[in-house]
Amino acid sequence: MNLADLVLEVVSLKDVDREGWKRVAGAARESVAEHTYGVAALAALLGPDLGVDADRLTRLAVLHDLAEVRTGDITPADGIAPLEKRRREQAALAAMLAPLGPTRAAALEGLAVMDSPEARILKQLDALEMLAQALRQEERGGAAGDLDAFWASGMKKLEHPFLVALGLALEARRP
Repeated sequence: MNLADLVLEVVSLKDVDREGWKRVAGAARESVAEHTYGVAALAALLGPDLGVDADRLTRLAVLHDLAEVRTGDITPADGIAPLEKRRREQAALAAMLAPLGPTRAAALEGLAVMDSPEARILKQLDALEMLAQALRQEERGGAAGDLDAFWASGMKKLEHPFLVALGLALEARRP
């Protein structure tokens, strides 16, 4: 694999569907790239209010689902243990980043250390973005399925008071 291959792989994230929305009757399609953009934008905009390194948070947000180009969007409904999912995604990311050279690849992979403050906030921004998407699905009226499970799952992941308040504000807008 070379850098041109990496560029093509990064762009192909646009073709990977978010699996959770495919399971909701009538829900609009969302690509992993669309979701990643939403999380990255939230990281850039809200990072300064969250007590973490906002630049690191934003870089992590941009890369957080990149491995899904190779692994697909693995959801809890797929029955794959979280540690196995993480192993698959780490291996895919390492292989994808190899053309950057060992120093740059290791630095980018190191962003995703799961016990870092930025990684903990990222998980919450990921959930907040999902809640915003759930609200958009409901407002469009296209999601015939019950989205209560999405809301319960997302709200449960929010811990930072600022993000809890935002989640509650979104929930209050549900039709």
